[in-house]
Amino acid sequence: MSLVGQKIGRYRVEEKLGEGGMGQVYRAHDERLGRDVALKFLSEKYLSDEGARTRFETEARAASALDHQNICPVFDVAEVEDGQPYLVTGSCHGVTLERKLEKARALDPFEEALRLDPSFAPALSGLADSHLLLAVYSVAPAKDHMPRAAELSRRALALDPDLAEAHTSLGSVEALFLWDEKAAERSFRRAIEIEPRSFLPRHSFAINLLAPGGRFDEAQEHQRIALGLDPKSVAINFGLAMTLYFRRDLPGAIEQFHATIDLDPGFSLARAALAEVFGQQSSVEEALEVVKPILEASSAGEICAILGYVLARTGREDAARESLERLLSPDSEVYVSPYLPAIVHLGLGDHDVALDGLERALEARSPILVWLRHRPLFDPLRAEPRFEALLKQIGPQGQAPQANQ
Repeated sequence: MSLVGQKIGRYRVEEKLGEGGMGQVYRAHDERLGRDVALKFLSEKYLSDEGARTRFETEARAASALDHQNICPVFDVAEVEDGQPYLVTGSCHGVTLERKLEKARALDPFEEALRLDPSFAPALSGLADSHLLLAVYSVAPAKDHMPRAAELSRRALALDPDLAEAHTSLGSVEALFLWDEKAAERSFRRAIEIEPRSFLPRHSFAINLLAPGGRFDEAQEHQRIALGLDPKSVAINFGLAMTLYFRRDLPGAIEQFHATIDLDPGFSLARAALAEVFGQQSSVEEALEVVKPILEASSAGEICAILGYVLARTGREDAARESLERLLSPDSEVYVSPYLPAIVHLGLGDHDVALDGLERALEARSPILVWLRHRPLFDPLRAEPRFEALLKQIGPQGQAPQANQ
């Protein structure tokens, strides 16, 4: 229901500005102070969700603690008569982001923020995360982005040594690219020390260092705390599912992957990972059923690779080779990590070709290699001397499972 034309406290709602996953934003006029403001309302569907209300209030407190010319100020948090919470912020006039992107051809928002203020440490940290994620999700070569992520994180920390986000970003680079376990642990623990009530450092510590290193109890403890802080987070729920999978608790992993998909039925990576688990169990029908919604939509990247693996494991070799052809298509302008075709070759039983791909991924310092040590998918290679040699060069150096597990 639109609020345009209504009076909310001393604010007259004049125009709806936009809507997102958690709420709606309106332009309003403060009749007491004679100024325009923006009102953000929590969506009605979340009114009975205490976790959503808590996140909404946490966002308001976090934003109100910031005082910078390039950050919209928060003036107040209140509730309407039916209990729907809203926050009151400044009204920033200008063109929409969509219009800005059309005119400026997609200047990165963090780059733009740094153009306005090169000493704004949160923007440096945010830009570091952008580079980090491009590498982690195999969108671009790690060697093109991880060094830049490390540099930006360190610049942010030089400006603000207590910026937890920058410590978290740096720890992720140290764990996934530099393979420096001790340095990564220092960075993650420092981030948690600074922001013990933030879920991000704990989630990153668990999924990027502890679980890949076989420190499963520690990983799950941090993930348990992170879920307590944000139980609806798809990323944390997915991370916990992966930890359970790595420690070979397949029933627990299946249950947790289903919980993740319930939160976001369109989260393709969770569906592909669940199908991988079913593939390990040779549960053909379950694997095919869970990937059915993403078979057409997923044509590249790790999702395509896992689908190819599952199709091979479930006897659909022709379809698996089609996935492999999509990954290796010379017409594709999308970067494909050498790690990804190796997954499909593994499902097809081409172990030597799979090892060739993993060795090329090692040369490229693919971040996802840290999962090799405990990912059950690679069990068929564990007795191979070439695979053992690979593991010796990749951190973190946790004890790898035996081939017969």
